[in-house]
Amino acid sequence: MSPKDVYGKLFKQALDKGRERDYVKASDILTRLVAESDDYPEAWLYLGRASHALGHTGKAVAAFAEYLARKPEDGAGWFFLGREYLALGLYREAARAFRAANEHGRDGAELWTFTGIAELKCRRFRRAIECLERAMGLAPDDQRIFRAYANALYVQAIRSLAKGEAELASQMFGFVIQNGMDGAGPRAYRAKAFRQQGRLAEALSDLEAARAFEPDDRSLAMQASVLYFATGRPDIGMAIMDQMGAPVPGVPEDRLDEAALERWRAMLAFRDGDYRQALTTSLGLIKNGHKDSSIRALAAQANFELGRYEKAAAHYRLAVAADQKSPDLRMGLAVCLWELGQWDEARNAARAAARLGAPEADHLYVQTLCDARTGEPANTMLPKVVSLLKTRPGDKRLMFILAECYYKTGRPDLAGPWFRTLKDMQDADEMTYLYLVSVAESLGDESAAIAACAEYLDRYPDNSSIRKEYVDKLMNARAWNEAAQAIEEGYAYGLRGPGAERLLAVCYRNARRWREAASSYRSLLQAQPRNVELLLGLCVCLERSGARDMALAVLSRGAAFIGKKSEPYLALGRMLVRASDNEAAANAFNKASELAPADPRPLRELSMLFAKSGVKAMAERFAELAKKLESPQTHKRPERG
Repeated sequence: MSPKDVYGKLFKQALDKGRERDYVKASDILTRLVAESDDYPEAWLYLGRASHALGHTGKAVAAFAEYLARKPEDGAGWFFLGREYLALGLYREAARAFRAANEHGRDGAELWTFTGIAELKCRRFRRAIECLERAMGLAPDDQRIFRAYANALYVQAIRSLAKGEAELASQMFGFVIQNGMDGAGPRAYRAKAFRQQGRLAEALSDLEAARAFEPDDRSLAMQASVLYFATGRPDIGMAIMDQMGAPVPGVPEDRLDEAALERWRAMLAFRDGDYRQALTTSLGLIKNGHKDSSIRALAAQANFELGRYEKAAAHYRLAVAADQKSPDLRMGLAVCLWELGQWDEARNAARAAARLGAPEADHLYVQTLCDARTGEPANTMLPKVVSLLKTRPGDKRLMFILAECYYKTGRPDLAGPWFRTLKDMQDADEMTYLYLVSVAESLGDESAAIAACAEYLDRYPDNSSIRKEYVDKLMNARAWNEAAQAIEEGYAYGLRGPGAERLLAVCYRNARRWREAASSYRSLLQAQPRNVELLLGLCVCLERSGARDMALAVLSRGAAFIGKKSEPYLALGRMLVRASDNEAAANAFNKASELAPADPRPLRELSMLFAKSGVKAMAERFAELAKKLESPQTHKRPERG
C-alpha cells in the first residue's frame, strides 16, 4: 500500500472515531497524520475539534491556527477558532474570527448565534441583537437561539432604560417576561421603567411580582414601600418597612415623602453591601435635583467600593463644594486621590481635612500611604507602617506596603506571609501575585516560584512575559509536560511564532511525545526548509514514533535539498545503520566526509561500519584517517625573529 493510501485510510479512521465520540483515539490518529504527512491539512482542523472536545483549549487554538496557516480562506477554520476564543473568554478575538468565517463563506444559525454572543460579551448590544435575529430567522424553532436573543434584548433594555428611553425599555422587558425569562430582575427593571413614565400602579404590580420571586430581598421591599407611599397607601408602606426591619429613623410618618424613602433605601443598600443598588438609587436622587453633600457622599463611597475611583473622586469634589467645612468628605476625597495615583493632591486633601478637625490618625494614615508611593526609603517606612497597622488591623493598603517594605529591605521571608495573606483576601490585586513570584525567587525556592507563576497565570493568562518565565522555570525543572501545556495555553494569548513552536517541540521531544514533537518540527520546517536542526529534529522524532521509513525518506530528500551540509548525511548514515542498510549507510557517510573533509566523525562511522561487517582492513584504514584528523597538529609555526 502506498503512503498516500495509508494516510488516506488513517484520515478516514480518524473521522470515524470522531463520529463515534472517541476523541482520544481520533486525536492520536490525527497527531500521527500531521506528524508524518503534509498531504492532509484538514487533519489540523479535525485535530483542533478533537482537542476542543477533550477540553484541551490551548492545543485546539494551536491546531486551528496551523490549519488557517495552510487554508486561510476556509470559513470553517475561522469558525472553530472563534468558538475556542469564545470558550476562553476572549470575546473580541472571537468576534473577529466569526466575522472572518462569514467573509470566507461560512453561514448558518450556529455562526450567527455565536457571533451574537461574542458581540454581546463585547457590549456591542445592537450588533448582538442583529446577529441573533438573523440566527432566529435561520432556525426559528431553536430554543437555545431564542434564549440567547432574549438575553441580549434584556441587556439592551437595561441600557435603553439608563438612557432615559423608558417606554421602549418597558416594551423590551415585556417581551422578555412573556417569553420565558420572568423573574425578579426583569420585573424590577420594568417597574423602574413604568415608574419613569408615571405608570405607578403597573410599577407596583411588577414590584410585587418581583418580591414573590425574591421575598427576602430588602431592596425590592423598600422600592415597593416607596410606591405604596406614592400611591396613597402609606399604611402598607410602613408595614413593609417594619416587616423588613427597616423603619426610617427620626422621620415622622407624615413627613415621609418619596425622596426621604429613596434616600433611606440608598443608605440601607449601602449598609447591606449592595453598592450597585446604593449607587443607582443615589444617582436617581441626584438626577431629580437632590444634590446635597450627604447624597453626593453616598454616591462617592458607593463608587469607591465598586473600584470606580475617578467617579468617586468627582462626587467627593462636588460633596466638598456643597459642604466645605466637612473634614470627613475631604478625607474620603484624599483616599480616592491616592487610589488614582494623585499623591500630592491626596496629601493636600488630607492636610485640609486635618485643619478642619479630622482625627490626626486619619491624616497620618493618608500621609503614610503617600510616602510609600513617593520614594521614602523602605527602612524608614517600616516602623510607621507597623505602628499604623496596630491601630488599623486588616487594612489591605497598609498590609501591602508592609510586605513591600520587608521585601525591599531584604527580608523576603517576612514579606511572603503578608503577601500570602493578602492573596487569600478578597480582590487581591495583580502586584500581590507578582510579588509572590519574586519572593519565592529571592528565597531560592524554585518550586514555590513555579507555583506562584501558575497562580498568577490562572488570573492573568494574557501576560506573555510571565508565561515565558514560567515556561523557562518548568523546562529548567525538566517538567516537560507542564511546560508544553503552558506553551499551548499561551497560544490563545499571543505566545506564538517560531520561538514558541521550537520550545514546544523541545518539550514534546523530552517528554517522549514523539508524534506531537514531529508535527511541531514539520510546521517549523515548512517556514525554514533549509534548517538542518529542524530537519534532524523531525526525522529523529519520526523514527522514535515508529515511522522510520518516513524518517529515512524525509532525511534523504532533505539532505539532498540542503546540499552542502554534512550533518544531514551523517544523521542519514546512522539511521541507515539502524535500518541495517549498510551499503546505503556507507554512501551517506562518504558523502558527509566529502562535504566536511576535516571532520573525523564520518570516518569513524565508516570504520565502525566496516568493523561490524567484518572488513578489518577497511575498518583500520578509516580509523587511521580519523585519528589523524583528531590528533593535535605537531608542527608549530616558526616564530618571527
